[in-house]
Amino acid sequence: MRIGVLCLTDDPFDPAGYGRHGGSHRVMFDMGRHFVRRGATVIYVTRLNSPHKPAFEELGTRCSIHRVASGPTEPMPYYECAAFLDDMTRAVSELAAMRSPPPERVVSYNWLSGEVAARLYAQETAHTHYVLTLGRAKLETGEPRDKVTDAWLACEERVFAHARRIVTCSTYEREALKRLYPAVDPRKIFCIPLGVDLNVFGRRPRSTDHLVRRAADRFSEGADHAG
Repeated sequence: MRIGVLCLTDDPFDPAGYGRHGGSHRVMFDMGRHFVRRGATVIYVTRLNSPHKPAFEELGTRCSIHRVASGPTEPMPYYECAAFLDDMTRAVSELAAMRSPPPERVVSYNWLSGEVAARLYAQETAHTHYVLTLGRAKLETGEPRDKVTDAWLACEERVFAHARRIVTCSTYEREALKRLYPAVDPRKIFCIPLGVDLNVFGRRPRSTDHLVRRAADRFSEGADHAG
C-alpha cells in the first residue's frame, strides 16, 4: 500500500522547540513509522524550510520525503504559509511520486495540507485529515482576523467535506468540531489523544505565582532528584 502524507506547514522530521510549533507535527513522523512497520510505503511531502535540507531523501526501502519549494526557505507560522497555497498545490501535483501510481491513502495535517489533498484527489480517495487547530474555535477565543482568514474558514469546510475521516487530538477539539461545524458528519470524527511522557511532563502548579516551582522538577513521589 502507498500512503501519501502531506505535512506542508511543518517538516515532520524537525524537532519541537523555540521558534517552532509545539510539536504536534511529530505525530506525522510517528504515524509514518508505524505504517512502514506494517509494510506500507510512505511518501512524505512537506515545504522546504531550510536551504541546508535536501529536496528529496530516501529514508529507507519504503519511506521517502519530498520537500517542495514554496515561499522562503525558512520556518514560517502556518497562517503565513497560506499565502503560498497555490504554489504548494502546483508543486505537489508535479511530484511524479504522488501521481504514478497515485497513493491509495492520503493523510493531511493542518488545513493547508488538507486543502491541497482536496484539490488534487478525487472524492473517492481514502483521505484522513488530522486537525491541528480549528479556525472557528480560534475566532471564538479571540484570535485576530488577520490570522484566521476567510480563506482558512472556506478551506476548512471543503477539507471536512472531502475527508473520509477527521482526527482530533483532544476531546475538546472533537466537541468543538461537532458544535461549530454542524454540517460535518459526526460519524467520521475520531479522537486520538496525543501521547504524553509522564516522566518528562507534569501538571502545572495551581498558582502561576510559584515561579521557581514552575521552572523546577515537579515535587512528587517517583520524581528524580539530583543528590
